[in-house]
Amino acid sequence: MSQTALDYEELVEVVKGIVRQALHDPEATIRVTRVPRDRAEFVVISDAFEDLTQKERQDMLWDPIRAALGPDAQRIALILPRTWDDVR
Repeated sequence: MSQTALDYEELVEVVKGIVRQALHDPEATIRVTRVPRDRAEFVVISDAFEDLTQKERQDMLWDPIRAALGPDAQRIALILPRTWDDVR
């Protein structure tokens, strides 16, 4: 990523792309909520998380996000990875 900070909309689109690439799941749903200071919260629903621990789920998303975004990753307030069974 560039050294200039992404605006909110760019941040959201970049994170969505990274998440979709990490999951390899076209059925994944990504819900985004804007929170103060142009930060974002993400709820990611995908069966790709089946049989993974919460730590494994978090690592699956955070590792590529941190690698791609650097300091902009701090603007993500929360990522909540869930399966469809979790939300039913």
